[in-house]
Amino acid sequence: MLPSFVVTVTVDNTNSGQLNETITTTGYINDPFSVYQLASFSYDGVTDGQREYVVNGRSYQENVSGDWYLYEAGSPAAPNYSGSVDLRLGTLGGVSNAEFAGQGDVAGLPANHFVFDETDLTNYASYTPEHPSPTVEGDFYLAQEGNYVLYTHSKETSPGRTYEVTEALSSVGQVAEITLPEELTPMTQALDTGVALGSLLPPGSSLLAMIRYVRGIGIDYYSYKTSVRTNDEFLTFFRGLPPTNGWSVSHIGHIKPHLEQFDCEISFECVILNNGGDQIVVSFGGTISVEYDRDHVFSPV
Repeated sequence: MLPSFVVTVTVDNTNSGQLNETITTTGYINDPFSVYQLASFSYDGVTDGQREYVVNGRSYQENVSGDWYLYEAGSPAAPNYSGSVDLRLGTLGGVSNAEFAGQGDVAGLPANHFVFDETDLTNYASYTPEHPSPTVEGDFYLAQEGNYVLYTHSKETSPGRTYEVTEALSSVGQVAEITLPEELTPMTQALDTGVALGSLLPPGSSLLAMIRYVRGIGIDYYSYKTSVRTNDEFLTFFRGLPPTNGWSVSHIGHIKPHLEQFDCEISFECVILNNGGDQIVVSFGGTISVEYDRDHVFSPV
């Protein structure tokens, strides 16, 4: 119901004195729908991170390894951020009762303050004297106008372990336009390439997603929804495909080395197309896979 906001969730998990910390900051704009999510992970003295964006309907993710997971607008596989930005579903999802503790301000907004402990949690009844509940101290603030969650905090303590979560809403109605960082614009170009390659596929095919592994074998993996139902139907289409946008079919049959994503080496006949020095492999297994073979890894058997 809010036009825009920023949510920061900090999770500190300490086991036997070893702290692992995750900080996730999500910026959200309702209209036009756009999101950024920046996460950092600290463990054993090492800090990693990943970042995700939704801009113009497309979803972009760069994980801790630097791998790309990209989703075309409308793809059913795209991440859903509705839960991660709804603070009613986080810490408060497990709170059944709380005590009013007064009024205060959070991020400049008047709020009502509540506190709770382990006896106020929905799972408290499942504990026994032989299996005692952790000690919990927590509180949260609800905006006086709108009654939405502004802040939650919960600290759970048990022998050898402390688990602490802080969730904070800020910048309500004040988030600037969300755009893809300049260094990530090649992601947009990669999805544009996938859309263009769709012109080589059976009618009705549409781009779903793209994956690029930093430590991979030089392949960009594109997946497409298609109306094709069998591999024979798929191969018949390419046997009749004329040169299109500079691309021509150069091989139909088995390909090596190729056991993933669909096994073109042994199980399925697949297709190689070339455009000058560029090469792609097209295969079918319920969806259509197009592998942009940047380093010419694959060849006919």
